[in-house]
Amino acid sequence: METHLVMTDIIKPFKILETKIEAGGDTGVSFEAEKVIYVSESARRTVGVKSYISVPQGRDIDQAVFDHLNDSGWFG
Repeated sequence: METHLVMTDIIKPFKILETKIEAGGDTGVSFEAEKVIYVSESARRTVGVKSYISVPQGRDIDQAVFDHLNDSGWFG
């Protein structure tokens, strides 16, 4: 059974770096996200991603970024 996360279920796991209005009215969003991966009981490492997405007019930017990360498997 697949569980679908909603952004309100967790602390916001990303940082929006910049937004800009694109030609056509969508919002361009640059963001970064980091997570810790436990390699063993005594070792862990931090991995990160910086990316850019276009968010359609009227769509919540935070939710769009969250959905993008979730759909890409970032939280899994």
